[in-house]
Amino acid sequence: MGRYRFLALLLALSLFLTVPAGALDSMTEVRDGLEGKTILVLGDSFTAGYGLVFREQDWSYVIAGARNMTLLDFSISGSSIGAGPRSLYPMVVRCLMLPEDVSPDIVLLQGGSNDFTKGIPLGEMGSWDPETFYGAVNLTISTLREKYPDALIAGFTPWAGDETRNREDQVQQDYVDAMLEIFGSLGLPCYDASNMDASGVRMPQDGFRSLYSLRPTDWYHLNALGHASFAPTFARWLEDTLYGAEYADQFYDLSDAPEDLRAAVSDLTGVMGGVSGHLFAPTRSATRLTLAVTLYRMAGRPFTPGRSFEDLEDAGTEGYLAASWAMDWGLFLPSDYFMPDQSITREMLSAVLCRYFTLVLQGDIDALTGLGAFPDGGDVSRYAVLPMGWALHAGVLSPRDGVLRPKAAVSRGQLAVALAAIRRLAREEQAKE
Repeated sequence: MGRYRFLALLLALSLFLTVPAGALDSMTEVRDGLEGKTILVLGDSFTAGYGLVFREQDWSYVIAGARNMTLLDFSISGSSIGAGPRSLYPMVVRCLMLPEDVSPDIVLLQGGSNDFTKGIPLGEMGSWDPETFYGAVNLTISTLREKYPDALIAGFTPWAGDETRNREDQVQQDYVDAMLEIFGSLGLPCYDASNMDASGVRMPQDGFRSLYSLRPTDWYHLNALGHASFAPTFARWLEDTLYGAEYADQFYDLSDAPEDLRAAVSDLTGVMGGVSGHLFAPTRSATRLTLAVTLYRMAGRPFTPGRSFEDLEDAGTEGYLAASWAMDWGLFLPSDYFMPDQSITREMLSAVLCRYFTLVLQGDIDALTGLGAFPDGGDVSRYAVLPMGWALHAGVLSPRDGVLRPKAAVSRGQLAVALAAIRRLAREEQAKE
């Protein structure tokens, strides 16, 4: 067994042992948009815990555990949405037997892969024939809306597949496109799991499957590490779908905040949470752990084997993984201590963000603002002279009353504005490619 495969398996175990209490938030970041909600899942092996030691390792359970949600799990491995001679446990039939004495906030229809593999005919867009995929999805959605009129009905497509054709001469992407078309026509959200850049699930890549699938040859089923890695991504999409642009408005202490801060908080949905459901605490000092976690999320929560810290013992939590990732990338100076609660200064923030921009985003520094014109330019530590000059020129930081104040602590509100600026720079870099 290769070194990284072994590390991945160890991390998968640690994630299972620790994830339910804090997989989706750092120890200091709380966002309770999904907190206490009830979600009903009608699905197949993607949400049934297929192949896992414990069903609770499945991403749907990980999200529910981390958000204190009630999960009503009606997933069966091998289940198709459509009915017919080759179907197994068809959801178009099973939805009729779902309980009516529950009131879910969210109903998720997840499926399509088994319809592809079993060759359920696609049919036509306006069909109501349960033995075609279009017809079965239409009927199932109609039943779910009638049973649960107050719930958000959402879809979830298969992962990205290869170009193999089934007995109906269809590829898996045809079933993905059909789900997106139906949900879109009804004005309902549907998660496009085949979008590898968004989901992070890259089944066509051998390296991904060797680490995150049950077997290197399995294009459908994630292992425990894969489920734990994907869970925050879908939770973020679900929160964006439910709350989206109104995210900043949920914080009572941002009602009179400057527009740039409110815009930054909305732009950072799923990246930087509040300290509670309705408090963002913009004036509270930002910490090293908050900075590491937000950058880790912005980077897409990449896999990291983890490392040892004397002052971070919760291996497997997002805070621990973020600190490990940040150290591995050289965003913070190497140390056996991470000092998670230490406040960050303006010059420290400049240095870390400059390293993130050049190392992680592979951005180029083409100009700097000189520090000599500022009365306290000489107070900037040597390590931060170039980064602060870059941050000022790029609009990541701004002088305050004509001075730099390099040793001043950065507030959470100031961090949010700086991170939103980094996101803008990232978009500009992508546009150049």
